[in-house]
Amino acid sequence: MNKPINIALVSLNDKFCKSVGQGVAGNLDMFNANCEEMIIYDLINPKEVIAKCGLEYFKKREKGVVRNCSEYENTVLSVSYDLFKSYSDLFTNSLIVYIQLPQGKQDKVPSQIDYAARDKFLAQNSHITVSVEQKYVKKCVNLVITKIGEYYENCQ
Repeated sequence: MNKPINIALVSLNDKFCKSVGQGVAGNLDMFNANCEEMIIYDLINPKEVIAKCGLEYFKKREKGVVRNCSEYENTVLSVSYDLFKSYSDLFTNSLIVYIQLPQGKQDKVPSQIDYAARDKFLAQNSHITVSVEQKYVKKCVNLVITKIGEYYENCQ
């Protein structure tokens, strides 16, 4: 493989995913980026952009930022569920890792139906699913790194 691959971490808990992303990036000596923060950085104030320019313009700019993030090299990307669902086709150069937490461990607890549908979508659209019972960043970082190693061992 000539081009370094990115690692895209997705979860139904954005804060935990971001923390794990920072830990994975640090341990693997990779760059780290949070797609949602990059959108805010690029657009300064997304709510104001929507108010002034409309939702269609915002979505185009949002997609452009996510596309740029997905084209980074040697980067661990933290991606929220909503961004991943909208733009999953942009992450073709990324190893997609779903950090699966039990339903009660989310930032915003979705209804049982929402959790089940979201969990199923992420599991089906990820290369690796890492299931954790508790939000322990260090343990999850180690587990993600182990699962990535196993994934690449099994690819050869």
